[in-house]
Amino acid sequence: MIMVENPLSVHTLLLRQGKCAARVTSMGGWMDLAVRKLTTPPDQLAQVLHALVKSDDFQALDSSVRKAK
Repeated sequence: MIMVENPLSVHTLLLRQGKCAARVTSMGGWMDLAVRKLTTPPDQLAQVLHALVKSDDFQALDSSVRKAK
């Protein structure tokens, strides 16, 4: 298993009362420099990333990208 000690960024989202509502840890992302937003990597790179060996406790999370209506 690969242990990551220093994530790229950690964001803590707080409720108005100051209570922690969520903590988001980002381990990486693919940036579209033209629009300065996260995007999906090129298909060939995505295939390589999906083929990487995963730890026993790996869990795929549902995408948070909203679908266009």
